[in-house]
Amino acid sequence: MELKEIFRPISEELSQVEGELKEQIKLIGIKHSSENHKFVNGIISHLFNVPGKRLRPALVLLSAKAVNELQKSDIKQFVKLATAIELIHSASLIHDDIIDESKYRRHQLTLNKQFGNHIAVLVGDILYSQSFSLLISIKIKNHKLYERLSQIFCDIAKKMCFGEIFEYKIKNSRINPSFKEYLEVIENKTASLFSVSCQSGGMVNGADEKISTALANYGLYFGLSFQIVDDYMDGDSIFNSDISMIEKAKEYAERAKGEIKVLKERPIKKIFFNLCDYVTERVKEI
Repeated sequence: MELKEIFRPISEELSQVEGELKEQIKLIGIKHSSENHKFVNGIISHLFNVPGKRLRPALVLLSAKAVNELQKSDIKQFVKLATAIELIHSASLIHDDIIDESKYRRHQLTLNKQFGNHIAVLVGDILYSQSFSLLISIKIKNHKLYERLSQIFCDIAKKMCFGEIFEYKIKNSRINPSFKEYLEVIENKTASLFSVSCQSGGMVNGADEKISTALANYGLYFGLSFQIVDDYMDGDSIFNSDISMIEKAKEYAERAKGEIKVLKERPIKKIFFNLCDYVTERVKEI
């Protein structure tokens, strides 16, 4: 099953996320001179020339809809939340490419190769800042929920950086890490943002503690499965052993499915299962 088909029930909202991303790019540097604004805007636009899978924004929207129906008056807030998460993801990709000295991302030159490391680092920082500017603009009446959400996003930014540091440490030590160490890296770098995507979407739409935790766990296990498959397909994992990576990916996908059994029986629930299958079946493409 293709992602486009899986995401059909949220296609309209995802289209709004694309529009919000373009709007946020325009807003960056808008207070500066037109020449400088055009320069920065051109660099950032290069990053978004080729859209990614938009898995994380989709998980925000799906998690929100899995808890309660979205009211038309509230959709804009969830689109903002989904866009903020995509900006965080994009910032992390820039920094990841710099550290790995990557030349290509989504079949085009990476920012670091196109514009140099100095500019790429700063653009990554700008996107992080813009994501937080967008987050604080989200209207949440419950002050405690607003504070908790803010803390979650502060924590995730740190966690993703820790993941990069742990990976860099392992690569420089030239020692093959244990599977546990490998999991710690990909949990921090990748799975944690999937977890927050699910958790935040549910929280903002009224999920109680039980459902919020289940959604967070789904995102975590889904993210681990996703990254294990990605590393297997790319053939550049920091972990090398006789352990079957695909079996491990399937194991975490099944754990993810188990977490969301507590969700209400809505049509949207099946999409969470389909996403897990999509991830593990990607290996058939190679």
